[in-house]
Amino acid sequence: MPKQIKPLTPSEVINAKPKAALYKLRDGTGLFLLVNPNGSKWWQWDYRCPVSGKRNTLSLGTFPEVGLKRAREKREQARTLLADGVGPAAQRRLQRSQAWSGRPAALTW
Repeated sequence: MPKQIKPLTPSEVINAKPKAALYKLRDGTGLFLLVNPNGSKWWQWDYRCPVSGKRNTLSLGTFPEVGLKRAREKREQARTLLADGVGPAAQRRLQRSQAWSGRPAALTW
């Protein structure tokens, strides 16, 4: 059974101070805030690829541009894609390639 993690509060996210080494503030279900020594804060989500079984990390944006609520929404969207058998990173690559080329591309893992 996975370890229970207390969800982050907005004040914990705002008050996260940089340390000598980067560190993670976990929110649960794979979502965490990565705090860098330079003070930047990145939302990231860890998941396992259903095809290869490898661990992957998906970046969901930077704080404060992406707040706690929006990061959780993005995580749930990515989990829905994963449940449908679509890799969130592959979906992102597909969307970016379509934006650049203006034509549909094949979805691959």
